[in-house]
Amino acid sequence: MQSRAGGEDVVDDDIAPGRVDGFAVGEDEDPGHVLPALLPAEPGLRDGLVLLTKQCLGPAPGDEGGELAGDPFGLIVAAVPPAGGVQRDGDQDRAGQMAAEDFVFDGGRGKIVGQERTPLVFDAVDYPAGGSAGAEGADRPAERRSEVEAVRAGPVAFEDAFEGVSAGQAPRVADPREQGDAGGRQVQAGIVVHRLLRHRAVPGEDQVEEPPVKDVEPPSHKAAADCVCPSSASIQGSPQTMAFDFDSCPERAGTDSTKWHKYADKDIIPCWIADMDFKAPPAVIEAVCERAAHGVFGYPAQRDSVFTAVVNHVRRRHGWEIKPEWITFMCSLVPGIHAAIRCASKPGESVVTTVPVYPPFMSAPVLSERNPLKLEMVFADGRWTFDWAKLEAACAQPHAKVLLLCNPYNPLARVFDRGELDRLAALVRKHELTVCSDEIHCDLVLDPAAQHIVFASLGEDLAARTVTLMAASKTFNVAGLTCGFAIIPDAGLRTRFRRVLQGLSLDQNMFGLAATQAAFDHGEPWRLECVDYLRGNLDLIEQELKSMPGVVLRQRPQASFLVWFDVTALGFEDAHAEFEKGGVGFSNGADFGGPGHVRLNFGCPRERLREILRRMKAVVERAPGKGK
Repeated sequence: MQSRAGGEDVVDDDIAPGRVDGFAVGEDEDPGHVLPALLPAEPGLRDGLVLLTKQCLGPAPGDEGGELAGDPFGLIVAAVPPAGGVQRDGDQDRAGQMAAEDFVFDGGRGKIVGQERTPLVFDAVDYPAGGSAGAEGADRPAERRSEVEAVRAGPVAFEDAFEGVSAGQAPRVADPREQGDAGGRQVQAGIVVHRLLRHRAVPGEDQVEEPPVKDVEPPSHKAAADCVCPSSASIQGSPQTMAFDFDSCPERAGTDSTKWHKYADKDIIPCWIADMDFKAPPAVIEAVCERAAHGVFGYPAQRDSVFTAVVNHVRRRHGWEIKPEWITFMCSLVPGIHAAIRCASKPGESVVTTVPVYPPFMSAPVLSERNPLKLEMVFADGRWTFDWAKLEAACAQPHAKVLLLCNPYNPLARVFDRGELDRLAALVRKHELTVCSDEIHCDLVLDPAAQHIVFASLGEDLAARTVTLMAASKTFNVAGLTCGFAIIPDAGLRTRFRRVLQGLSLDQNMFGLAATQAAFDHGEPWRLECVDYLRGNLDLIEQELKSMPGVVLRQRPQASFLVWFDVTALGFEDAHAEFEKGGVGFSNGADFGGPGHVRLNFGCPRERLREILRRMKAVVERAPGKGK
């Protein structure tokens, strides 16, 4: 019998052995096998399924011969159902696929497997018409329906997401080879199942009670900043429980918030600068409070644990194995853009960038006395992408030395796919460019069909000419703690970068270092729920845009909490100013090189977003171009 602190027994010694999709389950399983457990999707569980494997995680790549530190723990995979469910061919369900993005140690083979994306293939299971036992033993309605619809996922380490949380009941899993049996024989998987990622609480608590689902009445709009919002599932029309509260937020008006100070004493809801209105993860708040309680705030040192947190996070989230010495901390990423340009080019040489884009991409070359070669992004085949012919011509200029890449792309919210990145890589190699890749939004991918790929991970030669910029700030809402970092594998480029950076960046904030470590080590459960909540906000935006003719969203954002609207059809001379008059404070598209556009920050409680959209509609109603 096995158990975890604060949890019920997770594996019964007397469970009946069986097989699920060719993998043994039960007490006699080979530890080198991947054992998927299938948890039926139940009403209200928007994450659909939770798949867990009893696989041990081993040492990092390069340390295969080392000893495991502490007790091994299992790889946990959270699944979401795809649109349309499982593909069917008559009465036969085709196998679905699950991708685990972590490094998995195969005890049977004694090596690391899954360094890219390990597919865990499982069969879709139909319960027979007589009903079946659910995850907690209750009979299901007598109906035949597919119980497995997950084909895509991301991993969560057991110790991060579920430490101290009571285990749910192991599911009853129908053997795919027994589906024709009218009795619907069941076997029980020897794997712990937690009902839902968000059904867990603060690590370290011995006993955890799942938070009840509460019906909250929507408040009036008299004070848009005072938010206590209805269920985040209201847009889908089903109840939902979340362990973290994104529906309420602290009052930011009158505080030291740049976002809210801009419109102080005005009836304008700020939705411009890219920080969210949510509280940071509890683990981050705890780490900052603990550091503050020390009471001595001298010059901070960068401890090994911070570097380790970054290395592990990049490996765990993006499959890129980096070394601590490649990391350079900065007070923010903007100095990193300047330093990358200056260490890889000379005054008078050119920097290739695209528009519309994050404003420092346009200003940094000019302030560095370089010539910006600005190319417009194009909308083709239903997505924003590069004008490849013009990009090729710009990169071919003999004085072009640096390519600025923003991925995910701000403000268009694109996550570039492998094909696009490979074409960029070919241009970089052909014209021997240095790349500055701003990937600060990479951990907020909203599109289940999209996967962020670190540009430098495409090849050692590309890594040697790339400065990769990342931070915890956007994902975990800690921008005010001023801490970012550059990852530069090439020693020569790294030395030049650090030399230039000395005159551009202040020392890191000690609270920023503490927050970064806590976010990367313990913030994954919060991140997952934040992504889910942002998806719900985006659904609401798309729904409300149907009644706003003249406001055009060309592509649903694939990442982050920013959406780019084309408002030229409204016919306003200055659309941004008109929306401000109507009580909405967007980012002005002209600042990004996109006049006639506005950028909306939807990283806010849903009720506030509803009020923003209501005010938008009122402005659209009086637009000169309405009805044309």
